[in-house]
Amino acid sequence: MNRSYILRFGWIIGSLAVSRKSVPKYLHLAKDLAALEDAECDSEVGLGRLRSYQGEGEELCTSGNSDASASFRCTAKWTKRSQTEAESGDYLCRGKGMKILLPQAGSKEPLQLYGQEGGCNWKLQHLQLDFFLWEGRDLKLDLRNGPTDAACDEDMGSSPVLLFSDEPSFWNPFISQAQVLMGYVSLAALDLDPKSLRMVVAVDEEDCCGAKAPLMGLLQGLFSQAGPSIRRKEKPQMICSNDVIVPTGGRNSFVRKNAGKEDPWASKCRNSPLVRGYGSFVRESFNVTSNPVQASTWRIALLSRKANSDHTGKFNREMTNVEEVVTGLKANGTEEAPTSLLEVAALQRSLESQGAQVTVLEMEALPIVDQVRAIANTDLLISAHSAALSWMMALPPCAQVLEICAAGNFQFINYAKLAGVEHHCVGPHIAWGTRTFKAPVSEMVRDALAAKERRDQCLQSVVS
Repeated sequence: MNRSYILRFGWIIGSLAVSRKSVPKYLHLAKDLAALEDAECDSEVGLGRLRSYQGEGEELCTSGNSDASASFRCTAKWTKRSQTEAESGDYLCRGKGMKILLPQAGSKEPLQLYGQEGGCNWKLQHLQLDFFLWEGRDLKLDLRNGPTDAACDEDMGSSPVLLFSDEPSFWNPFISQAQVLMGYVSLAALDLDPKSLRMVVAVDEEDCCGAKAPLMGLLQGLFSQAGPSIRRKEKPQMICSNDVIVPTGGRNSFVRKNAGKEDPWASKCRNSPLVRGYGSFVRESFNVTSNPVQASTWRIALLSRKANSDHTGKFNREMTNVEEVVTGLKANGTEEAPTSLLEVAALQRSLESQGAQVTVLEMEALPIVDQVRAIANTDLLISAHSAALSWMMALPPCAQVLEICAAGNFQFINYAKLAGVEHHCVGPHIAWGTRTFKAPVSEMVRDALAAKERRDQCLQSVVS
């Protein structure tokens, strides 16, 4: 296997393929995005993808009231459709004037939808939507005809409610962030202001929201900016809202379209407006800014995978000589003492010498906002194959990624192309199940210096 997977057209050069025709309709989450000139790519990773969710869709609920105070429609590609039920993996649904009956904690009952006032004459009884990446993780909705007299435990009024369902791993906040990315795509397609949004999490507290569930911090910060997320309690809850959004599921996410191979499609559709837009959405949601990018600054983030109390079962891909690699990177390949972190500011000001500021990060031990802030201020991201590499969408312009790639796992190679980030596979051959390994320090320093040279050239093109 060729160990150098190179994205030669980075953040700046890749943007040359982007049309300058803006789409003013997207006022909140796609306001700075432009369509890709390649129509096929745009329909998958650009503004064309958003347009595909803007159609009228199928109306599944007709109001029994002349003022049409309740409705529910889905823009969906149905995988199964009968007189009583429908299933879809590619969808975006929106309800008006809804009541959501959220079952009590521990219940296996599905969510129930009622018309808040006028009631609904449902065309179906059951709606099943593929929510996560793999089969069997569905969002099931029971559709109840007619109004209900049950009082609202929470009334959202005109504030939109985003309905998130089951995840198989709330501990792992990444899985390429495929599900969360599609939540962003859903909001962008509907032109919603996230600051007005609340989130309903249709899973039990113990399954989603404990100390080992950093994903909740990510979901809360992105999709529940108007107030705390709503979760199951000891008794059922009736949630009332004039605007209920069911976001399209992660199985339809383009960042995992062909995760098992180096995909020519990702090269063709590099620099996706939606991936870049999602990166901006994450940074803005957590109020994270990048310091001004300068050639005199060389900030390296080395992601350390270490077994700790948060990990369960076997632990894979731990670099056992992190300290040696850090020392080599700081020394910049010389025999001199490593540049201390206190000297970095002087290096930035004077340009008298070269040096690296190396930060070792255990991402799973950091709050989400600290993870975003660290990557948004990183010039070179180095990591063994790890879900945390999905943060590359938050890197500043001209930043580089060096991944110690695991054989047969290409998702971040492809993801880098879509994100417009230059990515190289480096270091030893490992597999997904490799327990521990040692990184060759001299080779890592050499590859880091080569990455710095590529970054410097990219920055020069920005200036010119």
